[in-house]
Amino acid sequence: MGKRFRSLNRFESFRDPLGKVVLDDTDVWRLVDARENGAFGDLIRSDVFTKWQRSGKVVSTRAADQSERDDFTHRFADTSSSTPEFDLYKHERVWFPSFPYEWSPQMLYDAAEMTLEIAGSFFARTGWSIKDASPFNVLFRGSEPIFIDILSFEKRDPHDPIWVPYNQFVQTFLLPLLVNKELGLPMQSIFFTYRDGLPVTEAAKLFGPLKKLKPGILSLVTLPDLLSKKAEGDASLYKPKSLDSAEKAEFILEQSFKRLNKQLAKVAPAGHRESKWTDYTKFNQETIPDYMAAKQAFVMKALEEQAPKHVLDIGCNTGFFSFLAARSGASVVALDHDEAVVSEVYKTARKQKLNLLPLVVNISRPTPRMGWRYSENPSFLDRALGRFDLVMMLAVVHHMLVQERIPLREIMRLAADLTTESLIVEFVPPDDKMFRRLTRGRDHLHKDLTTEKFTEISSEFFQIVRSEKLPDTKREIFLMTKK
Repeated sequence: MGKRFRSLNRFESFRDPLGKVVLDDTDVWRLVDARENGAFGDLIRSDVFTKWQRSGKVVSTRAADQSERDDFTHRFADTSSSTPEFDLYKHERVWFPSFPYEWSPQMLYDAAEMTLEIAGSFFARTGWSIKDASPFNVLFRGSEPIFIDILSFEKRDPHDPIWVPYNQFVQTFLLPLLVNKELGLPMQSIFFTYRDGLPVTEAAKLFGPLKKLKPGILSLVTLPDLLSKKAEGDASLYKPKSLDSAEKAEFILEQSFKRLNKQLAKVAPAGHRESKWTDYTKFNQETIPDYMAAKQAFVMKALEEQAPKHVLDIGCNTGFFSFLAARSGASVVALDHDEAVVSEVYKTARKQKLNLLPLVVNISRPTPRMGWRYSENPSFLDRALGRFDLVMMLAVVHHMLVQERIPLREIMRLAADLTTESLIVEFVPPDDKMFRRLTRGRDHLHKDLTTEKFTEISSEFFQIVRSEKLPDTKREIFLMTKK
């Protein structure tokens, strides 16, 4: 579902000729070509659609009443006048949208599994299916995937044995998962370069001659690459197919879904992927337990006092403090640049059904705007600024200072832009062991960074509520409120 960027709080989709989505800070509207309304209305009233909505896996959708239509026409006069013959529906709003290039491999896998499940379920029980199989049709409500592109559903020809988005599913789900599993290529690298999926011809270039003979790679990459070169000039491949027997067409389609499910299972992410950060929290708990206990107590007390509804945890690592915030009742977005630790956070959040969305985002180089004219998918900051009433920056500021060379004043300015109320931040001084390890002999560049300097700059944007020195270290943790 592409979105056309209008301003920081207004977006419109444009890729589907049968309708569009309009959303602002409060509502999500679906405009449907009036000529399609009969079929669309039948779909959302069907028992299967109702069941999927109740499960939370398909976005809640209802027809707008007259007062809502009048309100929409008043608020979005330009859209209303440009599409005079439309029917209006209202969607549930997913609080914080995210995109495949911010997901861990397991998130992409779960989105793929749900997409196949929905496509197969509707085909088997209603004669409908979906005409698109893109991860951009999926968002995450916390750690739970939800299908949002209702206009992707279409009534299928019972004599047609082809699932049209078969190849799209391979390119946008199976091949990214395969190259991530086999080569460790991050999702960001794949989807930043190939927004609409990894072509098999490009995937083939990533594997050496011997690797191409490995069974999973042979079936998904090597053979399809050879066949695609032979079939380049055969336009008949793209013509609709129609069989005399609807039963035969149904059987072939069922086999297609079974084959895709088997291929998906083969590219499932490994159970646990190591990185230098996956054991960081555990190591601290074992080696400096008093430090971790004091930090935990400080954060828990701040969560109790502030009672935030929306929390952003920057540099979440394996999610220890993100989980505390989620268990306190907040909706949490947890960020880390390391795909391996985000995978672990996601698995735990999903298993424990926490309202927590973990994303692979480096806040020092946040996700840019993407898509047509850089306008379809808003940047991370477009989505995040002013959306959280508590931001946590625990043991991350020194990484931004040293590795990214971002001035402290700019870091605190960003924190103030992200939060509407509070900040929990940990100050790590230059003589800290980890700080020195990061500087690699360039300690002199940060010789003026003292606790006094930190509080002086922070006070430009925040009122310091309280602070506490953390045992067994020279670190200090602060609770601040925005000025």
